[in-house]
Amino acid sequence: MALGRTTFYLKLTSFWLFIWFIQSLLMSGGEHLSFYLVKNMAIVGLQFLVVTINLKWLFPRFFRKKRFVLYVGLGFILVYLVFAISFRLIDILMGLFFDFYFSPNDTWLFSFDFWTILSGSSLYSLAFLCSALFALFKQHQLNVKTTEPKVKEVIQLKEGSTTHLVQLEDVLYVKGLKEYVVWQTINQKIVVLGTLKKIDETYSDKGFMRVHKSYIINTFRVTTFNNNSVLLDDIEVPIGRTYKKEIHAYLSNHLEWTTLP
Repeated sequence: MALGRTTFYLKLTSFWLFIWFIQSLLMSGGEHLSFYLVKNMAIVGLQFLVVTINLKWLFPRFFRKKRFVLYVGLGFILVYLVFAISFRLIDILMGLFFDFYFSPNDTWLFSFDFWTILSGSSLYSLAFLCSALFALFKQHQLNVKTTEPKVKEVIQLKEGSTTHLVQLEDVLYVKGLKEYVVWQTINQKIVVLGTLKKIDETYSDKGFMRVHKSYIINTFRVTTFNNNSVLLDDIEVPIGRTYKKEIHAYLSNHLEWTTLP
C-alpha cells in the first residue's frame, strides 16, 4: 500500500514538473527561458493550489451535492484570490533570482479592472476548469462501474473440520491471535489458522488494509473514522500509532472517489 502511494506521488510530481516546463517554454517562445521558468514557479504552484482545493474540497462538497450556484461562486472567489496574490508571489521570486520586480511597486494586491482580472486569471481559471472536468470524468467512471453487475468473490475459511464459504465483501475485519486469526463478517466470527502478514499480502489489492498490529480492515466497510479508530458497520476498530498517517490519507482519498452524491 505504501509503495502504491509512493508511485502515485511520483506520478503527480512528474505531471506538475512537466506542466511547469511546457508552460514556461510556450510562454517564452524559446527565448529567455530561465526568466519564464522562475515566473512559472509561482504560477504553476498556484495552479496546483487551485486544482487541489477544487478536487479535495469544492467539488465533493458542493458540485456532487448539486449546489451548483455555490460551487461556481466559490470557484470564482478562489480564482480571484489566487490571481490577487500571484503578482506579489512572482515579485518575490523575481527579486530572489534576478533582483528584478515584475510588477510595479504601486500595483494593488486586489485589482478591480475587468480586463486585468480576465487576462491575469486565465491560467488559474483553466486549471479550475480542467480539474472540474477531471472530477466529472472520474465520477462518470464510478457511476458506470457501480451499475455493472458485480461478481462476488467467495473465499474458503476452514474452522476445524468445517469449511465456511464467505463472500469477501461481507468481511468487516480480521484480528490476529498469535497463530490464529479471527475473520469477523457481518454475520459471524470464524477462527482459523493463519497470520495477518499472509492475509495482508493476499488481500491488500482488494481493499484490505492493516490499521493496527492486530487488525486488518475491509476499507469498503468503513463508515466513519477519526484519529484513533475506524467504524465498520457499528464495530469500532483501533488505529495503531504507526499506521495513522497512511490509513487517514488512504481513507480520505478513497472516500472522496467512492461516495456518490
